[in-house]
Amino acid sequence: MAFELMITEGSTVTITGVFLGPTIQIDKTSLELGDTVTLLGATAPLSEVTVFIASGVEKTFSTNADADGLWTSQILADDVGVGDHNAHSKAVTPIGEVSDFSETVSFSVTAAPPDACDGKNRADLNCDGRVNLTDFSILMFYWQQRNPLNARADINADGIVNLTDFSILLFNWSK
Repeated sequence: MAFELMITEGSTVTITGVFLGPTIQIDKTSLELGDTVTLLGATAPLSEVTVFIASGVEKTFSTNADADGLWTSQILADDVGVGDHNAHSKAVTPIGEVSDFSETVSFSVTAAPPDACDGKNRADLNCDGRVNLTDFSILMFYWQQRNPLNARADINADGIVNLTDFSILLFNWSK
């Protein structure tokens, strides 16, 4: 619907019955599986907002605008899957008025890169395919630490880097 309105300076005009689509913004346009994308915007206060995400199959997510009309929706990348996605929203006021759609925002989801340590010997602390002096040095750096920053240093995952981890490292020493 379109209309033209001429207003003379100093006059006041009230327009009713117009419910514009919500605004929509996105916090990132590229993410990996496991990440969360946040969509947010503004609409009529206390409206129910539906976010539509299309990428072959359309999925919907609902949220509510607060008393100021601000809304936010956090969506897990895993819920929409790998690929390119388009998102737009629509709002319904508490008295049942339905808005037009918002603008469209786009984002893409990629699979997380493979872990360099996947399939490696647990005692191979630097994941280079060998258990050697470098791994021993890493173990010594974290010696007696509880829940070390490098979790691989706690080889048996008992919460502390100690003699048991050292023994496992020696057992797996590469020749």
